[in-house]
Amino acid sequence: MRNQNQGKNYLLSFLFLILAVGLIVDSAIAEQIRINIGLSSKRSATDVESVIAYHGGRKVTEISAINVVNYTIPEEAFEEVKSKLLKSSATFIEKDQIMTIPTTIPTEPDYTFQGAPNDPGYTLQWGPECIDAELAWDYENLYVHPNLIVAVVDTGVDLDHPDLVNQVDTSIDYDFVNNDAVAMDDNGHGTHCAGIIAAEMNNGIGVAGLQDITIMAVKGLDQYGSGYTSTLAQCLIYAADNGAKVISNSWGGYGSSVTLAIATYYAFSEGAVVVAAAGNDGISQLHYPSAYPWVIGVAALEDCTNRASWSNYGQQNVFISAPGEDILSTLWNNTYTYMNGTSMACPHVAGVAAMWIGAYAPYVSLTPLQVIYLLAFTADDLGTPGYDEYYGWGRVDMFPWAD
Repeated sequence: MRNQNQGKNYLLSFLFLILAVGLIVDSAIAEQIRINIGLSSKRSATDVESVIAYHGGRKVTEISAINVVNYTIPEEAFEEVKSKLLKSSATFIEKDQIMTIPTTIPTEPDYTFQGAPNDPGYTLQWGPECIDAELAWDYENLYVHPNLIVAVVDTGVDLDHPDLVNQVDTSIDYDFVNNDAVAMDDNGHGTHCAGIIAAEMNNGIGVAGLQDITIMAVKGLDQYGSGYTSTLAQCLIYAADNGAKVISNSWGGYGSSVTLAIATYYAFSEGAVVVAAAGNDGISQLHYPSAYPWVIGVAALEDCTNRASWSNYGQQNVFISAPGEDILSTLWNNTYTYMNGTSMACPHVAGVAAMWIGAYAPYVSLTPLQVIYLLAFTADDLGTPGYDEYYGWGRVDMFPWAD
């Protein structure tokens, strides 16, 4: 009988062990999600940590400037965690959304320019002439601002590109995807956007950017062009804290995020003009961050007078318009290509915003709100007279005195 009881005990112990292991495995393979939690106070962090730990979560990163902490937790625990913490320690809890670059398909093969006259690709660029950049370039104070920093929050920038190597300050770039100090582009999108703003002029190669300024490369999107709102929030805060006067954001999504709203407003309140692509789906659904009122949302033009059919519209999405179709600019691996998108329109506006800031710098430091007013007041009206949901205030203008 004793041996039988021992056998039963061993069997029960074995079954218990299997059950325990099963629970551990189930917990380990439960789908994890990332969440952003706004802390109501510094002391509330302890309560949050306790609840998160109880549900098997862990901290990913802390965005101290806006009092937000990012965690991973099992997806099935989200509602319970949210219910608990909103009653005591959190101002908000939201899932960490994925933001992406709008679809931008090259329309021509890549180009590599070698041994050609100054900026040989400029004859293939229609954007600068369309927004009166050529007239502005006759006046050095309207385009030469080497100490003015424009941040490109994107997939990074090709830091070795011959048309950008003298324009990017590698002492202030940062990669928040891989958490290192080298924001090298592994997609190409960020390099294309940077070239529109600041590809070196009159250097005998490639194309011409709108401004002779300093580019800060801040990588918040991975090689596929995607990134979490928490990561992009860090990028925006980093750019503002490190001297960027303009932040160009050629990415977005259709879900509003408290974290992203706070981060964009933080940058705005710290003196940075925040510019964002309105999206490429030809719809009026709210697109973020372009739909936030302190962000300049940019629609795309297919030529100097007509909106691209695929460009998003809507009063909250669109503040202004700029060239966005068949835009030739820099690409990774020292090449050049055409791309389409509000992603391309956005850096055109970022470049003109930088012009206004630089031109006034000897006399007064413009606030972001003043720059917004200048962009609206000097835009070339398109579509319905005055503001409309397709063109905003109209086409951005780099030399409004010619009108």
